[in-house]
Amino acid sequence: MRIRWIIVRRIGVAVVVLLATLWAAGPSPVRASVPAFGLLHSFSGGSGGQNPNSTLIQGSDGFFYGTTSGDLAGTDHGSIFKVDSLGNFAVVHRFSGSDGDQPVGLVQAADGTFYGVTNRGGTGGCYLGCGTFFHMDAAGRVSVLHNFQGPEGEFPNPAIAQGSDGSFYGTTNMGGDQGQGGTAFRIDTAGRFTLLHSFVTADGYFRTAASSAPPTATSTG
Repeated sequence: MRIRWIIVRRIGVAVVVLLATLWAAGPSPVRASVPAFGLLHSFSGGSGGQNPNSTLIQGSDGFFYGTTSGDLAGTDHGSIFKVDSLGNFAVVHRFSGSDGDQPVGLVQAADGTFYGVTNRGGTGGCYLGCGTFFHMDAAGRVSVLHNFQGPEGEFPNPAIAQGSDGSFYGTTNMGGDQGQGGTAFRIDTAGRFTLLHSFVTADGYFRTAASSAPPTATSTG
C-alpha cells in the first residue's frame, strides 16, 4: 500500500507540472497573451469617476459595466462606466442628483438595455433623496422610472434581479409602512411599482438582497 501511494503522488505531481507548463507555453495565442493578473484601470476622480462600488457585469457587447459612488461632498453623484478586457475605459453616464445619486448596481435586461438603482438622489422626501430606479439605453441616456418614497422604501440595496415575468425585484435598506425595517418591491419596465413586503423586527431589518414576493402586495403608481 505504501508503494502504491508514492506512485500515485508522483504521477499526480507530474500531471500538475505538465498542465502548468502547457498553460504557460501552450499553443493558444489568446491564452499566452492574457496574463494571470493585470491592472485594467485606475480611478482618479474627476470626470473619470471614483470609488467603484458594484460587481462588474459583462454586457452583450463584451464590455464590463459597473458603477462608481462618487464622493461625500455632493460634487460627484456617481457614474456608470464600461471597460473591456484590454483596459479601454469610458464613462457612459454621470449622475446629476436629480436622476439619482450613488448608483449601486446594474442589470442588463432581456431587451439588451440596462436597469439599475441609486441609493440616494431623485425627488423623494429623504435628505439627499430616497433613491431612484432607472433605465439606461445603449447610448448612455438615463431615464428615471421611479423615485422611492418613505412608505414604499428608502435607499435601495445593490441587488436587483429581473424575474421570469419581466419585472425587477429588489429591496430597500430602510423605510416601509411598518416602520424603518426596509421593504421588498417589484417594479416593471414602465416604472409601475408594487410594494411586496415591509419588514418588521420579527422577520428582520435592513434587507441586503432581493427577496421573494410574499402572498400579498400593495401597488402604487
